[in-house]
Amino acid sequence: MNTNWLTWLTVASQGALCVTFAMAAGSKTAKVGAFADFRDSLPRMLPVPRRWVPAVASAVVLAEVTIAVAVVVPVLMVAAFLLAALMMAVFTGAIVTMIRRGSVEPCHCFGVSSRPPTRIDVVRNLALFGLAVLGLVGSVASPGPTGLPLAAVALCAVAGGVLALLVVNLAEIADLWKPTSSASS
Repeated sequence: MNTNWLTWLTVASQGALCVTFAMAAGSKTAKVGAFADFRDSLPRMLPVPRRWVPAVASAVVLAEVTIAVAVVVPVLMVAAFLLAALMMAVFTGAIVTMIRRGSVEPCHCFGVSSRPPTRIDVVRNLALFGLAVLGLVGSVASPGPTGLPLAAVALCAVAGGVLALLVVNLAEIADLWKPTSSASS
């Protein structure tokens, strides 16, 4: 078997980005009113002109669905990784803008949230950006998991999916280590 570590990481990146972008799109479309909530939150979160809001909201969801599907299709993989990196750069810039503006509007990245974005969200997005770049480099260097046994491909994809679940829930995981306030006697 003549494979390299980059092939393994590319397959794991595919799994992670497929799950991440499917969760993001699903959280905005799966429930009645979820897309409207996302669309209506945009002008409260970012300086998006009202007339552009429907197009921007639709484009975000369309890009998320496209990435989730295309990243696992060998002939579309390079373009999907490139689009994922671009989207993560845009999303990171949007979150940094919200933080700098002091926005208290909850982010709708992965559904309705009760908290405004924080630096943890920036770290999450930078990690996803890194996965997209890693996948892009790997898919250009070695297109497709040729030479990997099917079980290895499945293991890498599942590992990537688990990584996605951890990254998507990074803020909640970080909250587990926040000090709790004790009641004073």
